[in-house]
Formats: sequence, C-alpha cells, structure tokens
Amino acid sequence: MPKPRHEWWYIALAPLLICASCLAKSAIWVVPGSTANHLEFGVSDTVGGTRLIPFSVLRVDRCDRPDVGPGAAWVLGLRDPYVGKKDAWPSRILYGQAPQGMASIQGPEHLYPGCYRVTISGTGRTQFLVNDDGTITETPFGRLP
Repeated sequence: MPKPRHEWWYIALAPLLICASCLAKSAIWVVPGSTANHLEFGVSDTVGGTRLIPFSVLRVDRCDRPDVGPGAAWVLGLRDPYVGKKDAWPSRILYGQAPQGMASIQGPEHLYPGCYRVTISGTGRTQFLVNDDGTITETPFGRLP
C-alpha cells in the first residue's frame, strides 16, 4: 500500500507537538487594584484560579526589551530547598519581594510608566501598562499600546 504523499509532515511536526505538550499549564495575572508601588501578581493554573502550582522562574520585562538575557526589570528564581514543598508554592507575588524559597536574581527595577510583560515557567504570561498616575492596566499579551 503506498504511503500518503504528506506523511513526512507528520514526522516533522511530531517533535514540536510533543515539546509543546510538555509545557506545564500556568497562568499569571495582575491582581485588581495593583499600582506601580504595590504590584501584585496572581499565580495558578488558570487566571483567577486558586490551585497552587510549581514554577521556577518569574520574569518581568519592558515590552520593548527581549524576554531573555540581561535587562529584565525583575527576575525571580527558585532556591533548591524549595523543590518538592507542594503546599508552599505562592499564589500571590508582590513585585520586588521574593517569597519564601525564592530569590531575586535580577532587579527589581523601579517601574516607570510604560508597557511590561510578565512570564512564569510553563505557559503563564500577561502584559500590563504602568500609567502616568501609577495605576496598572492589564492588556492583551503581545499587543503594544
């Protein structure tokens, strides 16, 4: 029986599909009422959720900067002893303050008016604006104001 002409596409895409499914489902959002001086993020498996999820990195970048390498506004990372403490994962993170078991790796920088992106391990990401009056507006990820 002859093989389909486009079978090679399935073979080529299989590693990508497998890799994409390996990303842990995560969500991060700006807690309503946050300001530039008191910016709080929620973390769970869905936006607004309450389930505690493990993650190893949280990174905040200006929208006009790359989201890898130096230049982040803040990078929060995991400490080794923290691994495995399932019920100790934070569900809320205050910008610039490392929760127990985590440490600031870079920054935090002062948040000036403008666009910022925040990502966590897995699929979690969001974007927000620091307005001139210090209020925060969450915006769709990837859309520049």
